[in-house]
Amino acid sequence: MQGRDPRKILVYAMATVIVDETCAGARAKHVDDVRYASHDGALALMSSCPGIDFRRHGEKG
Repeated sequence: MQGRDPRKILVYAMATVIVDETCAGARAKHVDDVRYASHDGALALMSSCPGIDFRRHGEKG
């Protein structure tokens, strides 16, 4: 077998697009959104559909 072990690869495809009439406005919205961000909440949301407990992989960032 060559390459990576497919059981060792984790892929999270998520993006949040923030738009405004100006770059400054979009950045301000982003700063406001970050105030409400929750690492635990994101893991709970991501785990709810596939039924995977992502906490077992540890916090990477």
